[in-house]
Amino acid sequence: MIGEVNTGDDPADGWFPESVAAGYDGPGGANLPELVTPVVDVLGDLADGPVLEFAVGTGRIAVPLTARGVPVSGIELSRAMAARLGSKPGGAAVEVTIGDMTTTRVAGRFSMVYLVYNTISNVTTQDGQVDVFRNAAAHLRPGGLFLVEVGLPDLRRLPPGQGIVPFAVARDRRRRRLDRARTPGKGSTGRQRVAARPSLRCTCPMLGIARRRCETRQACCADGLERCSSGTAGAGATRRFDASQ
Repeated sequence: MIGEVNTGDDPADGWFPESVAAGYDGPGGANLPELVTPVVDVLGDLADGPVLEFAVGTGRIAVPLTARGVPVSGIELSRAMAARLGSKPGGAAVEVTIGDMTTTRVAGRFSMVYLVYNTISNVTTQDGQVDVFRNAAAHLRPGGLFLVEVGLPDLRRLPPGQGIVPFAVARDRRRRRLDRARTPGKGSTGRQRVAARPSLRCTCPMLGIARRRCETRQACCADGLERCSSGTAGAGATRRFDASQ
């Protein structure tokens, strides 16, 4: 879970460190063939030569697209995710450059640059998103395409002044007891037991990840203009819902 310390995670991997990458290719969800195949079909039809995937991840899209005969290169911030791409059958055919998709350049010109699975939303400032478009343009040959897959936010859930839309909020039934020191009196043990307020759990609308508000003392993800405020992503947060794949 992002927001909890995992000693095996490299902060440079941003939103997708080892603890996330380890289960990213699990069955179901976005990995279902009925979800992957239509995306690969569209990209295969549009490709007219080599293509570049921003936030290529574990190769959820890049590997099957390469199997169709389309040369695919990728930019990926997380070494943990990229390592899984390289270990997949056919993954070695995808040339991956480690870096941030807002600035990282790779050699060559491409018929198409693509960025799928809401990954553009991981870049949480307008200037940053403009940088993504500029970087894509710099990689395209004349007449090339930049394809972005992104969901449309439900703006009706954001009345004036509201900046957070949690997917779900529920009380954590566990109650923690904290020791609080008090001034010891005669015969006193010097300590008393007090019950902590139950924590609230929010589900991050960006990543679908539960987060305890009372532990981080931070808000959950905002409406797409601000990222999850625990700050664990570092430079990587400027990159993705790199949920990319």
